Amino acid sequence: MILMQSSTDRESDQRSPAYGPLPESSSHSPGSKLCSPDPRGNPLKFHLLTNEEQGGYNVSLSHIRITHLKSVLEDNCLHGLDCENVCNAILNKATKKNKAISKKGFDAAVASVMGSQRGRPETQQVLSNLLSGIFDAFDRLGSGTPSAVEIACGFTVLCHGKKSDKLEFAFEVLDTKKKGKLSRSDILTYLRSFLTVLMSIAFSPALKKDIRDDKISTMKGFGCNQTTAAVKHAVNAGAEWAVTAAFDGKREGDMSVMSFNEFADWYTTVGYSSIPWLELLDLQKWVFTNDAT
Repeated sequence: MILMQSSTDRESDQRSPAYGPLPESSSHSPGSKLCSPDPRGNPLKFHLLTNEEQGGYNVSLSHIRITHLKSVLEDNCLHGLDCENVCNAILNKATKKNKAISKKGFDAAVASVMGSQRGRPETQQVLSNLLSGIFDAFDRLGSGTPSAVEIACGFTVLCHGKKSDKLEFAFEVLDTKKKGKLSRSDILTYLRSFLTVLMSIAFSPALKKDIRDDKISTMKGFGCNQTTAAVKHAVNAGAEWAVTAAFDGKREGDMSVMSFNEFADWYTTVGYSSIPWLELLDLQKWVFTNDAT
């Protein structure tokens, strides 16, 4: 099992004063850096707590799957793209009325930021299939035009950058009124966007798999099926649990909204242990650990 180690985001990062930096691991935290798979082929595992009777899920990504993902992202240079540029490209393809995006618009946005940085034909095809699956995962109503804002936030998982930077940027994207606070429904969108991409990666048929290690089970150890509907249910249940926990952890102020600093305070004091999957926003903490500085 992949173990957790201390986070090393630099305190000297420059961020918007409207939101402030995400505090790093406190002295009370056992750490929150996820290691990449070791040479023995151990899987990466994390838990996903929910309000369901079984308590949630245990998710496992095989060494084979993660290694394949790394190869695809590196070959196509996607992991080096700036998340802000990619997100803005996606948002620019959204409809003005309801900020929705079509598959054609999504593909055009990704193509525009990738430019000529394309890999081998075989990895291009894998990436195309992976991204199509991610787009479909966001299309929860089957309309063909999911929320461009949610996709833009979730897509940061695949781009360059630290967890704290991605969290802050996505918060700003959702804070359309620029009041420095998000409603409960916006925080749900915020967390669900990241989890949607992570779970899409975990069970994407586009990536190589190991049936022994690519799996999801309940907290009580019972295996779950990996259908699209089942994974979507786990994503929604996990995000809803996290939102409830974050708001329950607020100490004062308006309990209907949350600032970035309030979310960061909850996460670094309590949340890191209950939603460890958020650490996976930083690719250097699992897929690209060996390249970290």
